[in-house]
Amino acid sequence: MIDSKGESHFSYFGAAFWQIGNAWKRNAVAVLKPHNITIVQFLVLDAIFRLQSQIKYVSQVEVAELLHSNPMVISSVVRMLKKQGLLSVRVHPKDSRAKHVKLTENGAHILRESQALI
Repeated sequence: MIDSKGESHFSYFGAAFWQIGNAWKRNAVAVLKPHNITIVQFLVLDAIFRLQSQIKYVSQVEVAELLHSNPMVISSVVRMLKKQGLLSVRVHPKDSRAKHVKLTENGAHILRESQALI
């Protein structure tokens, strides 16, 4: 739809979505900062949590598929989360080529606290 000045109303919707997205990002960064994790790390923790409720052994590939992400990116994020003590990583019991990832108690605690605020 074009208004009397010849401008499309759709551009206003785009600007509104952009502003909403930026507001969500500011809030998420503020919530996650005390836990020293990024939004991407939060999303990986959340994906693992959701997958753990459905399947016993969660692989990095399954996390990547759920997030529609590159497995190499997920692998990098998983390494950082492991280093921070938020995940445990072991050889997958059903596929020795895969990595089984699981939230640690601290990882689950931080995820619960963050989920409530984001």
